[in-house]
Amino acid sequence: MTADMKKPAVLLIDDEEAILAGISYVLEKNGYRVVTANGGEQGLEVFKKENLQMVITDLVMDGIGGLEVLKQVKEIEPETMVVIMTGHGEMDSSIEALRLGASDYLLKPCKEEELLFRVTRCFEKLQMLNDAKKTNEKLKKSVIKHQELEKSLRASNKQLELLSTLDGLTGIANRRTFEKFLEREWKSSMRHTQPATAIMMDIDFFKLYNDTYGHQAGDDCLKKVARTIEKSLRRPGDLVARYGGEEFVAILSDTSQKGAFSLAEKVRASVEALEIPHQASPVNKFVTISLGVASRVPERGDASSILISEADQSLYKAKQEGRNRVME
Repeated sequence: MTADMKKPAVLLIDDEEAILAGISYVLEKNGYRVVTANGGEQGLEVFKKENLQMVITDLVMDGIGGLEVLKQVKEIEPETMVVIMTGHGEMDSSIEALRLGASDYLLKPCKEEELLFRVTRCFEKLQMLNDAKKTNEKLKKSVIKHQELEKSLRASNKQLELLSTLDGLTGIANRRTFEKFLEREWKSSMRHTQPATAIMMDIDFFKLYNDTYGHQAGDDCLKKVARTIEKSLRRPGDLVARYGGEEFVAILSDTSQKGAFSLAEKVRASVEALEIPHQASPVNKFVTISLGVASRVPERGDASSILISEADQSLYKAKQEGRNRVME
């Protein structure tokens, strides 16, 4: 095996030669092996032939687009890290990509610091998963003779199961876990004629924060805010999840709209009290969040998406009213 083949390998897919050349240059000078493909169709052909653990693909391309590339790559090899490149106007599709299993996304044009940070983090996560998988395989192959070995195997399996339910950055529930929880809570509320309640939350002017302090600081900010939200809503039956990007969501068990509003205000105040500096924010010198509350008793035939849509509308009103506030 040559020295180049030992380098971390990245498949880069785009239908613009300038993008391929620019990103390849940055990655290769930082020790990565880059395989390029002009468009989604060629990219999938290359992926099927080569053993590549990471794919960076543009979202919008002629022919096969980034979401289809993501879907087919995950069908071929589910553990492949896939990063979606997107423009500012395509954020909804980027969030959909995260829901479908993308590891991360990059905003175009890609800054060198952000590109290297995202790629490095993906390979670190891949290494973690590979280490856990190897540990699990070794334990499975061992002849379990002692109770301690049996406990280790159960712990390893639980760790793998837990990793699949949590957001890799913040450590709280991921969107897939949230969607499953929401459906259970919605059906339970319908059976018992109780209110189902949601709080949608968004960090105010988070892009400005990233542009001012850098993406490492941005990720640290997301972690602190996530921990604070989860701590403020730590009640039996509640769930807090990362919804996508800088957006979070909470589902509250058997809670009225009034009670949810009070809890949301507690969350808002707790985040502001962190006093994370945000000199670029037009509303506060510290990081703040906006929150939207919605509550309803489900009726037969109602879809759970109604609740999330209403909470999202309330969040939109909070932003329109000046941010750093709760609306219902």
